[in-house]
Amino acid sequence: MNSEEKPIGSDEAGGGLAKALGVGVLSTAAFAVLAHGAVEPWSAWACQLLTAALVLIWIIKAVRDRCVNITVPGPVIPLAALTCVAALQSIAVRKSDGSLLSLSVDVEATRGAALMLAFALLASLMAATFIQGRAWWRLAASSVVVFGFLLALFALLQHVFWNGAIYWLRPARAIAYGPFVNRNHFAGFIGMLAPTALSLALMAPIRRELRALYLFAALFMALAEAVSVSRAGIMSLLASSLMVIVCVKGSRREDESESSAKHRGRLVKLTLAAALLMITAGGIVWIGADPLLSRAAETMGAARGVSNIASDPASFLSREWIWKDAFAMFRANPVLGVGLGGFETAYPSYGHGNGRVVVDYAHNDYLQVLTDCGIAGAVLAAWFLFAVIRSIIAATRTREPLLRAIAVGFGAGVVSMLVHSAFDFNLQIPSNALTFLILVTLVSGIAGRTRQRAATGF
Repeated sequence: MNSEEKPIGSDEAGGGLAKALGVGVLSTAAFAVLAHGAVEPWSAWACQLLTAALVLIWIIKAVRDRCVNITVPGPVIPLAALTCVAALQSIAVRKSDGSLLSLSVDVEATRGAALMLAFALLASLMAATFIQGRAWWRLAASSVVVFGFLLALFALLQHVFWNGAIYWLRPARAIAYGPFVNRNHFAGFIGMLAPTALSLALMAPIRRELRALYLFAALFMALAEAVSVSRAGIMSLLASSLMVIVCVKGSRREDESESSAKHRGRLVKLTLAAALLMITAGGIVWIGADPLLSRAAETMGAARGVSNIASDPASFLSREWIWKDAFAMFRANPVLGVGLGGFETAYPSYGHGNGRVVVDYAHNDYLQVLTDCGIAGAVLAAWFLFAVIRSIIAATRTREPLLRAIAVGFGAGVVSMLVHSAFDFNLQIPSNALTFLILVTLVSGIAGRTRQRAATGF
């Protein structure tokens, strides 16, 4: 029996400490989401303390085993380099007049961002090292579906019975979606989880009852995405769903010996997928059509320069103006940027607004890499994207049906976030960034297994 296929928690699979580390990483990611995305100081520190505790368990395990087990996925390397760039930016020297000289316009913000990124990388390394093998990947996929379904159900209930408070206890200044204050951050997160439910329903070799449950979970997550009225979220979910469907059709072509019965089965699955999209569209019409159409009209109006925001020269709050100002910030600091996390501090010097509203992010994660870390950050981001896409392609080529379904689901979730990041700042939200990195490392793990088996013939 291959060691990767042994039951979770067995001695050969790493023992109790390894199990605690794997479950601990998944639990930390879930806690970060429930703690309002870990955007507040208390929740950010709690996530970092949980990660530090897991690192301590890792050290204890290494001392007990007298060896250090660590798996470093390819996509983690450029992110580690980005952390080093942020550390360099955060070095400050006090001048004779008492002022600080540094590469960052906001040293404290850069140090905080670098620390958060470092902890997220530690969590992703533990995920890559201890969430390995069929049993672990299946557990991770099931956890993604169950957590996503429960979160979507909570968000829908909160939407219907909204009383002005998150969890019906904590007052919120805006209408919250699930544990997130910002609907776009909820949409970005749920968009990473829904494709796994859809992929397992359409591709995994499972019982019909379980397939129906996965489809039901995917439906609930899609409905919650629609109710959030996030245009970028709906767009990214459609893109990831399309990827899943393309992979379903592609897997059918690859298996030329497939029987006609299996062909009919795949046709049924595709029909169910189409039905899922139709039901989701019906949900949009039933619950969220008016707000969604209104926000779409705002977008088209802004493109024509006739919306309230775009036509008000005093506000300059549209993405168009923020992006123009962000490019100006990059042109003024092309090599290393203004410092990781320094966008909010630097923006007033380049923005055209009147200062009444704080602009803390570029509303485009790719553009913010340019503003915060300059050309150096852009090169590392391109390296990261190349490594991620390469891992997704390799992972989805596995010959094992269950792993292929899991790889497609995780990979489509990553793609969903990559699409969403072009219009928002989800990767600046600790919970979403952590889940994104965990999905990336799990896809990289499946890709590594696929390459190894292709090379050895097993």
